[in-house]
Amino acid sequence: MALSSPGIGSNLDVNSIVNQLLALEKRPLAQLNSREATYQAQLSAYGSLKGAISNFQGSLASLRDPARFDSIKAQSANTAIVAATAANTAAPGNYIVSVNSLAVPQVLQSVGVASPAAAGSTGTITLQVGSGAAHVITVDAANNTLEGVRNAINTAQTDVQASIINDGSTTPYRLVLTAASGGTANTINIKSSLTTGIVKDAIDNITQAQAPVNANVTINGVSIISAGNELSTAIPGLMLSLAGTGTTKITVSRDTSGIQSAVQSFVKAYNDLTGTVTTLTAYNPTTRKAGLLAGSSAAISIQTELRATAGGNLAGLSGSLATLSQIGVEFDRSGRLTLNLTRLNAAAAKQADDIASLFALRGRSSSDLVQFVSSTEASQPGAYTVHITAAATRAGALAATAAAGTTLIDGSNDNLSLNLDGVPSGMLSIPHGSYTPEELATTLQSVIGASPQLSATGAKATVGLHEGRLLITSERYGAASAVTGMAGPALTALGFSSATAAAGSDVAGFFMLDGNTVDATGNGQVLRAASGAPADKLVVRYTGSSAPAQGTPAATLNLSEGYAVTMGRVASRLLAENGGLDTRSDGLNRSIQDVATQRTRLNSRLADTETRIRAQFSALDTLISRLSKTSNFLNQQLSRLPGSNNSNT
Repeated sequence: MALSSPGIGSNLDVNSIVNQLLALEKRPLAQLNSREATYQAQLSAYGSLKGAISNFQGSLASLRDPARFDSIKAQSANTAIVAATAANTAAPGNYIVSVNSLAVPQVLQSVGVASPAAAGSTGTITLQVGSGAAHVITVDAANNTLEGVRNAINTAQTDVQASIINDGSTTPYRLVLTAASGGTANTINIKSSLTTGIVKDAIDNITQAQAPVNANVTINGVSIISAGNELSTAIPGLMLSLAGTGTTKITVSRDTSGIQSAVQSFVKAYNDLTGTVTTLTAYNPTTRKAGLLAGSSAAISIQTELRATAGGNLAGLSGSLATLSQIGVEFDRSGRLTLNLTRLNAAAAKQADDIASLFALRGRSSSDLVQFVSSTEASQPGAYTVHITAAATRAGALAATAAAGTTLIDGSNDNLSLNLDGVPSGMLSIPHGSYTPEELATTLQSVIGASPQLSATGAKATVGLHEGRLLITSERYGAASAVTGMAGPALTALGFSSATAAAGSDVAGFFMLDGNTVDATGNGQVLRAASGAPADKLVVRYTGSSAPAQGTPAATLNLSEGYAVTMGRVASRLLAENGGLDTRSDGLNRSIQDVATQRTRLNSRLADTETRIRAQFSALDTLISRLSKTSNFLNQQLSRLPGSNNSNT
């Protein structure tokens, strides 16, 4: 019979004895826990290392773009006369700008009426600004007041801004029309077919309140006339905002602060990563403590590879700079990068474009018609020749007959529809009126551009004249460019027919590198190299209207990869699935799982051992209890024997 309380039968502290025996058995468990803690710490360290590499890779992303280094700034000596902003394409230089007059829009005013809400007159009002589209405003019972006409004009178009001004007289309310654009070319032409009434009286007696004026500017002695006060094409890459008359100086220069910021960003990103690697792998002789990844070949090789990449020369560069040390970026004794700002700024002042090539992905073309678009990590740096065999074209639908000297558009021929780049335009309505060929082309372009269906997809077209015939040209290049499906009663008046159609074609060509031909596929103006080495999806845009003449040298595209690109590739490889760091992390995870398995087995064995020991002590308790009872019985019996000290006399 087992005893319910260990030690009762033997008077032994069984629980204490068992715990001490189990403590000896549990020593391997403590070792497993210690080993798991080490694995977990190392796994966390590899996670920190991966995070540091990922941060480094992210910081390099913006440095791949040459625009990060090509910052240009424009400064005006007097912004009250001219304010200037520069794009990165602007050429450094000085410009003397004299503003002789600002552009002023034409303003028309009607005669005054006693009430802006008084009704009268119906019919149409036709508005046209300069050579722009004519807009027909219908005046009926719903809007035949001065206020109604104002609202209808503002709703119908944006060429003219209509308002009502109260001049304080007995008939104070005047309709005022202001051209949206200034300049003498943007005069307002207004025609009325209104019936007799108050609105007709106001419109028929409209007069000029302010004459239009062109902006008159000279830049470095060259005279420029402009309809507006924003000059975006006078100096390539420079926007001039005219604010007042007078003379001022515009200074366009390279903004070296952008280069300095970019290089400092690179140095910091590199030092942050190497600092993390050093902390994780170093041994401190003073504290006699090693980093969590001390001795890890995977971690140590990262620092070695990064330093070799940063300290090496770049291939494929066409400029005079090929190493970081040439711009003041060098290693110190600890392996960190240092930056000499004096040397950097000196290089930036003279070789800013070459500094961009040291870091960024660059494609420099020998031809303005061939523009670098993109490449991949597998694209091999080098000098590619770009052979264009056919230029991209746009679909141009040409009318069969020339436009009449005057074309009348009315209710019998005011509608048409077409498909532009595969998108149905819906029914288009041409405003009624008499049009010259030029006016008809301008109006038709405006009507096509106003189609909600086309606008929603970005399909656009220009309309012009070719040998007197209307020509509708898609703004899209390539095989996807198309003008088809023309229909409607307006076709005959415009010179088109339902059979009129046109399609564009894609650019065609190929690349060559070191005498090897690389096939390419055209899409619009874009030419894309085939996948795989050496070009691997190298993309250029050819903007020429025709292929280069036979015998003309092919354009050369110098593709180079700076340090941000090459080191970014190193980071990608380090972080790749099944890479060195990934393999180490997987190994640690397996070791942690093994420890968990061993712990489970050991705990099971300890439980069995405890059960066995307690069973043995229970048996001992039972045996001792029985022996004790036997002893007590014998003592009682012996005490009753004759001669016993305890027997009765």
